[in-house]
Amino acid sequence: MKLHVSTPWMLLITTVGSIAVGGCGTVHVATDRVQASLYAPAQPAAPPTLPDIPTRPAATSGWGLEGLLAYAQEHSPAIRVASAQCDVAAADGVEAREFLHDNPEIRFVARDLAIGEPDAVGFEVGILQRLEIAGQHALRLRTAEARRLVFESLLGETRWAVHVEVQRLFARNLLVREHARHAQRFVELAEAMRRIAVRQVELGESSPLVRLVANVEVAQAQAMLVEARQAQRSLRHQLAAVVGWASPELPEIEGDLPVVQPALSARQLLTLMAEHHPALRTRELAVLAGRERLRSANREAVPSPTVGVAFESESAPTGGERHQSWTVRMSIPLPLWSQNQAARARAEAELVLADREREETVTRLRVEVREAASALTASAERVRLYQNAVVPQLEENLVRLERAYELGEVDAHEVFQTRARLLEGISGYIDARVAYFDAAADLKQVVGTELLSTDGLSGRLTNESGEER
Repeated sequence: MKLHVSTPWMLLITTVGSIAVGGCGTVHVATDRVQASLYAPAQPAAPPTLPDIPTRPAATSGWGLEGLLAYAQEHSPAIRVASAQCDVAAADGVEAREFLHDNPEIRFVARDLAIGEPDAVGFEVGILQRLEIAGQHALRLRTAEARRLVFESLLGETRWAVHVEVQRLFARNLLVREHARHAQRFVELAEAMRRIAVRQVELGESSPLVRLVANVEVAQAQAMLVEARQAQRSLRHQLAAVVGWASPELPEIEGDLPVVQPALSARQLLTLMAEHHPALRTRELAVLAGRERLRSANREAVPSPTVGVAFESESAPTGGERHQSWTVRMSIPLPLWSQNQAARARAEAELVLADREREETVTRLRVEVREAASALTASAERVRLYQNAVVPQLEENLVRLERAYELGEVDAHEVFQTRARLLEGISGYIDARVAYFDAAADLKQVVGTELLSTDGLSGRLTNESGEER
């Protein structure tokens, strides 16, 4: 039995030449300039920090904002879908963890050395394995990990979006409930006015037309109350859908709204955005993943040799002792035409796309931060005007209006006009607050972090003057 190695010097020359021709590939000049971590640290953003509180209250108990936020992080359908997408990305990395990318190949050859001679036969059996010699396995691992981090950051984006939407709907629920209370108060006032009008008509002190107008006023007030209660039910359904509440009825919402205050300076907000917004990290991670994917595609162009060992046994055609030998084989492809061009070109294009998406995201968020800050400050000023002009004297004016009408100090026409103006004022006040908390949610969404404490007592940061940049 003998051991043969086929032309080792020629194999060495062929290997070196193949690597020189195929090479590891070089990054194109357009992608070589793509820098990583350009606008934000390239790491997934941490989920919003929440207190350790019960996340599923009894159906008869109230539910505060913290409980809603915590429950949503565990049960929101949007978050569960994004989490499943992370699992899919992790599953895609299973193949990358395999050290040997190709299965071994068993080869069997049988030969008839001399036709008609029953003992003149031979056979060869061997095993071949393709080996990657240029570090392709390590690069595939890095590419798979980079892709997993991108999806993990996308999960962070979804978590933050749900977090902000829960706060928006929570504020709207409280405001619509307040609107319903005011509507109920105006119904009570309209009914009291109608009783007075009916009594005056029966005593002949007023025209029957006044009673008709009073009935219309009651109907309008009751219609406003019905509309407010329907809006309240609709918002509760929307909130239940966002947090993932599967029971027929969401528990009662309890809590206070944050203090109304103007936005921080653009400088502060842009700094917070760069530090916290999950979309920026996603774009940075996408650039890193694109670079790793391009390196891996370039490295895949390096030809991988196939090595194997074979056992050969054959008999002499004229009889005699059988000849047996072991043979070590090695082959390597010549990358003259196929050099993984398609995968390399696609990886390069995807890296350029990731870089441009990062630029688009940064530019868009900077504009949106300024627009949202301006809208928040304007809404806060509107709320302040209504608070100073309408809210302090509202209940007092309603009581005075009812008493003056009963004493005959004002006629029905003046009463109904005054009531309409008061109703218009309180509706404008509610609308201004809805606009404010919507603007606050929009600003938090584009900044990527809390700007107000969730307990509604104080701000996390004070307003600071500063030149916009």
